[in-house]
Amino acid sequence: MVTKWKRKHILYLIVIILGQIMLWYYGSEFMLSPHREKLNETKRTLNYYDQLIHTDQANQTATDWVEVAESIQYQLPTEQNIDQVLIAINSLEEDQDVTIQQIMKLTDDSSFAELSSYPESINQVQYQLIFKAQSSQAFRDFIFQLDQIERHTEITQLDYQQISDNLIEGNVTIRIFYNENVLIN
Repeated sequence: MVTKWKRKHILYLIVIILGQIMLWYYGSEFMLSPHREKLNETKRTLNYYDQLIHTDQANQTATDWVEVAESIQYQLPTEQNIDQVLIAINSLEEDQDVTIQQIMKLTDDSSFAELSSYPESINQVQYQLIFKAQSSQAFRDFIFQLDQIERHTEITQLDYQQISDNLIEGNVTIRIFYNENVLIN
């Protein structure tokens, strides 16, 4: 059986091939492009921090690290002064589109055991914040600004859940450092 190709069949074939090419182009350009951009941005961020870490490690000797650690240790307040942190968190809440629902002090003594990499004279207290953010950008800004507050703090745990397109619930645990052993003359 021999099939004769008529103009109609050739046009159908060309339309099908053009349709597949357009579908492929649309899929790769409009559907995959945002994901590629996010992936490239993440790769750039990781490369930046990787270079920063390697540059810092290459340029600093062990005595430099000890000097930095001692200077930070003496910059710590001698008391918990949680009011400073709460004022900073309250300011962040007002600046960002975030609502803090609860602040709890964690009294788990087992958390002190994991501080073996810190000097023994450093004291710490942990607080847990439960909050809601009105957008993913507000959530990211809040966490970034929380990490940048003036007191020496550390975010030890971060859990979040996107409830809807414009609502994210978050739970963050921060460790606040202080040094009761510094003598003030």
